[in-house]
Amino acid sequence: MTILLRALLPKLNINRNTARSIVYGPSSLSGLNLPHIFTVQGIDKLHLFLGHLRLGDRAGDLLHINLSYIQLVTGLGMFFLNKDYQLYTWIEEGWLTSLWDFTSSIGVSFVYPDVWIPPRSREHNLHLIEHIQTLNLTDKSMDILNRCRLYLQVITLADITSADGKEIMPGVKKGQRLDEQTSRLEWPHQERPSNQDWNLWRISLSTLESKNLLTRPLGW
Repeated sequence: MTILLRALLPKLNINRNTARSIVYGPSSLSGLNLPHIFTVQGIDKLHLFLGHLRLGDRAGDLLHINLSYIQLVTGLGMFFLNKDYQLYTWIEEGWLTSLWDFTSSIGVSFVYPDVWIPPRSREHNLHLIEHIQTLNLTDKSMDILNRCRLYLQVITLADITSADGKEIMPGVKKGQRLDEQTSRLEWPHQERPSNQDWNLWRISLSTLESKNLLTRPLGW
């Protein structure tokens, strides 16, 4: 919009540095009422998204599959579209993430009964990615740690700890999948991360342990 407005406003005999609150403001408040492309595009995407999900047509089925995919990739314990997108900019970009960016920016929340949410198989179980985020790492580091998580095919605390939930399994820190906790989900293909990536993974888990933010007793 910056490039567009700097070319358009002078053609309308308006200073290109005019406050954007005036440029986009409604005419009833003496604004120019010019449309914002990001907003127009976002509203159109929202119409398509809701329309196809309600129809339950082929496009709606594909959207539902993509919702489940992103839900798995984010590793969240609640519908990802109801979270602040700016905390998850490390997720691979796509059509749904651009919709997520828009709806998050305007405060939209969703109620979708058919959404798939990773279940908590045990009492006091917690979602791992939400704890990793408390470390306030960069997007690059979050992307690395999430790739490690996807490779190990883990979502919750119970997936990486001993039966009582008090200790992270040593193999997990080394990047070894636990045969006794094989996931039945259809995971996206993730190549094994590098040794440097696993080093960051190990350090991050150890940091969470030192803060007592990760291990806690789990019940059945």
